[in-house]
Amino acid sequence: MAQVTKLTRKARRRGVTYVDTLIASMIAVVGIVGTLNLVTFLANMTQRNQVSSVAYNVARVAVETVRSGGFPNYPDGTTYTYYDNNANLVGSIPNRVTKYKVITTASTNKYMVKNGVNFPSYNATRTVTVQVNNYPADTQLVKWGTLLIRGGI
Repeated sequence: MAQVTKLTRKARRRGVTYVDTLIASMIAVVGIVGTLNLVTFLANMTQRNQVSSVAYNVARVAVETVRSGGFPNYPDGTTYTYYDNNANLVGSIPNRVTKYKVITTASTNKYMVKNGVNFPSYNATRTVTVQVNNYPADTQLVKWGTLLIRGGI
């Protein structure tokens, strides 16, 4: 009889209990949930970086467009242009692929009148502000500005 009791105790010690299985499962679940949270976080960060990168590129293109047009040629006022997710110009009217709204504002501090028409004065400073918003949410992503002065002789 003593031998049977001894074997039974050894057999009980060697087996895996429900508590062991439950603890191992909990550890595995915690590891899997942590990994899924990390993957989700990295995917969201990548998406935000892509949106930010495209917004900065669109703003840069808008500022360079104003600069390349020359000091007196860009009209005062506000213009709206729209771009898609790949920074391709959609036009001045949004459509279903529009992702970015670019608001370009130009103003001049001094004018001169030539033949009855106002022109920027030779010693004027033109302020250009470019703001890129997410479309259609209209949240600001980038705001960029520059000053233009007349150069040359």
